[in-house]
Amino acid sequence: MSTKRETNVFGDKMRLKKMLMSLGFSQSKLATKLNVSRQRVNNIVAGRNSFTEEQQKILCKEFNVNLNWLIADVGEMFISSEKSIKDADFDDKVKSKVTEILNEYGLTK
Repeated sequence: MSTKRETNVFGDKMRLKKMLMSLGFSQSKLATKLNVSRQRVNNIVAGRNSFTEEQQKILCKEFNVNLNWLIADVGEMFISSEKSIKDADFDDKVKSKVTEILNEYGLTK
């Protein structure tokens, strides 16, 4: 799976705003942490762009953001630090396997 591929993770713009507030980050600070422009983060907040998978991983690893919450608004926003890396790796494996099965049975768009 390419890390450059964009995914639609923030259909709910309020979720991103809530995350920024909880982390105490401005859009500029998040842009610096993700090594992207402030305009890029502004476009994500506005719903014009989405995070790349690599940016999602940074949010999960560096800030203990729950990948399930980030992608699907399931569970708590943050998870404990000792679980975050293992859970993110597990979620990647599950996501990969589900994609493989969907492709195998021709259930993708």
